[in-house]
This record gives sequence, structure tokens and C-alpha cells, in this order.
Amino acid sequence: MDNSRKLTEPELAKALHLEQSDVARYVSDNEPKADESGHWVYFKLETPRSILDSLNVGDNLIFDLR
Repeated sequence: MDNSRKLTEPELAKALHLEQSDVARYVSDNEPKADESGHWVYFKLETPRSILDSLNVGDNLIFDLR
């Protein structure tokens, strides 16, 4: 995983263990962390709680992907 650029949908799907269609539907954006230790993944408000819970995403809908 390249930590200096945004991840593609297929890369996110693999890293998050989600279907690519779920990534397209529920991820609004991602960006590399400033220290290049991973990415911030931003989920949409309509993301099912089951997906958020499985990834331990908090109420802020931001996931720290390392």
C-alpha cells in the first residue's frame, strides 16, 4: 500500500475487507496521513452500523487505516 497517495477503491476494499461496491457506496474519501503511517478513511452518514462496528469506526465516521 502506497502511503503517499489516496487509495483506489480496489485497494480500499482489500485493506478494509469489504466488497468494492460497499467501498463505492459508503466511503466518501481517503487521504494519506501526514506522517505516512497509513490513511484516514472517511465514511458516509448512511453507512450501515454493522460495517462501522466491524471496523471499530467511531461516531466521527473516520477510520485510521494503518
